[in-house]
Amino acid sequence: VNQLCYTAHGNTDDYNAMVEQIVNVMAITLTSSQITSRPNAIYLPLTSEDGSGVCTCDACKAAKTQYGSNAGAVIKLCNDVSDGVAAWMTANPAYKRDNVKVIFYAYNDYVDAPTAGTIEMNENVAVMYAISHYVNYYFDIEHTENEDFVEQFDAWTELAAINNSDFCVWTYSKNFSMYMLRADVYGDSDGDGVGAFFNANAYQYFAEKGVDLWFNQGATNGTTTLSAFEKLNGYLDAQMMWDSTQDVATLTNEWFTAMYGDGASFMMDLYKAQNTAARSVFGTTKEGIPSVSIGANKTAAKRILTNKELTAWFGYIDSAKAAVNADASLTNSEKAKMIAHIDEEWISIEFLYVYLYYQNSNFDSLDGVDIDPDTEIAKFRTVLGYDSSTGAYAKDALIYEKANYTLTQWIENGLEGI
Repeated sequence: VNQLCYTAHGNTDDYNAMVEQIVNVMAITLTSSQITSRPNAIYLPLTSEDGSGVCTCDACKAAKTQYGSNAGAVIKLCNDVSDGVAAWMTANPAYKRDNVKVIFYAYNDYVDAPTAGTIEMNENVAVMYAISHYVNYYFDIEHTENEDFVEQFDAWTELAAINNSDFCVWTYSKNFSMYMLRADVYGDSDGDGVGAFFNANAYQYFAEKGVDLWFNQGATNGTTTLSAFEKLNGYLDAQMMWDSTQDVATLTNEWFTAMYGDGASFMMDLYKAQNTAARSVFGTTKEGIPSVSIGANKTAAKRILTNKELTAWFGYIDSAKAAVNADASLTNSEKAKMIAHIDEEWISIEFLYVYLYYQNSNFDSLDGVDIDPDTEIAKFRTVLGYDSSTGAYAKDALIYEKANYTLTQWIENGLEGI
């Protein structure tokens, strides 16, 4: 947990007891049927939760001075625990695995690598570098904005390489306070020559540095319907992680053609417009990903996501549908699939439109836009496959603005309650 004392306040007996207890808990994990049935489940996490704060006892402060970062004490504990796990497996050969690793997150207060030469990671200790500090996802990895990130990344890879420890990375590709507006962090979407982070340079850099496992976190709350071109992100990640010599722009064009057929050019216009608007709304600072909130200042967001702008986006949707329907080479089934893909992108625009401009007691006043909730609810229900006889939806999606609050619940609540 956060603020865990990794040194046991400097008390040797307490520290040894802590190591023993952690090993015992990991032994229980290794004997569970869920793990024994999964030979590729090799990582045993020993790490902080998603938050900030470290122990500030004298022993922890001394460890930070000794190692040059808070991560040093974490690595020492993981080393000792990994030795204990190895000894337990030797004593319990039925559960022995040669590939088990104790893994910790280099994240938040533990993100800095220890000073070179102060400590090593055991072979059976792995690090998951959660890249939320130093990096600016709005710029190419080779841009000056990311010099500090590259320096820190290299320090971790050099530490992991000493004993051939696994080096894993966790990156972020969405703005987590507004999933329905795309984060412009892939390729060079507007063609201005300033590429975003997720392009060939980053994928090739990670490959060359020997990354063992890479997880790029996108819309974690997405269920059956993902919006703001989230499926494109997954496609690009899959392709580039498989072969980092490919070109993101080429893959993007291929994806649009496959998904939208003759409607691809209109959907590409929408994609570029959303990326441009997102940079204006979120800015391009390191803090832009993952936590800038539209909800914190709707009035400011509406200066960019104007009624006129969103109306233009709806126009791209309508034009794309018309182009698909006019394509005589497609079967009705093929047309239906492409229309469904287009409708998924409509959802994000419609949500933004209602979220920003629906006039009720919870919203500021609004630029002469008169939204009839019954009309908008009917539109949502059509796209989400609402069955009036059962009250069920064929598709659903979680809204990140309110934890565990679904899009369909919001609709059934009369577009109220965010």
